[in-house]
Amino acid sequence: MQMLISIPFKDAVNLKSIEIDATLPQDSKDTSDMSTPSIIHLFKNRFHMDFDEAEDVSPDMTLELKPTDLKGNKRIKLKSTHFASVNCLTVFVASNQDEADVTTMRRITVFGTPVAGFSSMPKTLEEVQYRDGPCHQNTPNHRADRSGRL
Repeated sequence: MQMLISIPFKDAVNLKSIEIDATLPQDSKDTSDMSTPSIIHLFKNRFHMDFDEAEDVSPDMTLELKPTDLKGNKRIKLKSTHFASVNCLTVFVASNQDEADVTTMRRITVFGTPVAGFSSMPKTLEEVQYRDGPCHQNTPNHRADRSGRL
């Protein structure tokens, strides 16, 4: 069974690695119709992708996974040249290990860093206070919001 997951980021990031936890649930009595992913295609900055497009477009990277890669403790290195300045990561699970009806995934963790100079989050208190001029009052109407604007 195929799966399509879109992961948008608030700011552009440089992705370094991905970690996938797709262990089968231990509390389930019957997991015979469940399987973990075997082939995953990763796409950079493909907003609003559908299944047809995911099958037709060349991915930025393809992961061919073994069951040992899916225990959630193995980081899979991404090609840094392909995953620089990412605003959205689309994960397309093309097939699973046993061609079962249900593909199971528990967690996807991505690792990376913000693109330098493009983060809307303030780095320091001084940036919050002096971004649009000094903050002279600390009233509810004059406090900085998360973007650092006053």
